[in-house]
Amino acid sequence: MKRIIFFTIFLICFVQLLPAQQKKEVEISSSFKMLTNHTWLKTHEELGAFQLEFKKDSTYTVTMKSNELISGTFSLIGNTLTFVTDSRCQKNALYTITVTEETVNFIKKEDQCEGRNEIVPGIWKALKQ
Repeated sequence: MKRIIFFTIFLICFVQLLPAQQKKEVEISSSFKMLTNHTWLKTHEELGAFQLEFKKDSTYTVTMKSNELISGTFSLIGNTLTFVTDSRCQKNALYTITVTEETVNFIKKEDQCEGRNEIVPGIWKALKQ
């Protein structure tokens, strides 16, 4: 009898958690969608203008004056973006991001790759199509 009561309580608690987990997945999907719906532009005061594009297949490219500088793969879990692979650096990088329809803000958590760690942090603006 105690097992039945315990199991019933467990099921009730589990069912209560399902809506919260489903909501989190929707938030992740909307951030991913906003991130991949735009090409992002940032002007570095010394190096010039860069474009950053995230694609729905979890790849990204960084270009400057139409020349591809960096390409690789990324993952997005919650508000943590991970650069998983990079054509110029063999180290992963972690950034906390905030995405809106107009901007994406990258806050560096860990990035040991020179160049990328100078260009990526900060606010990027959505390029007007």
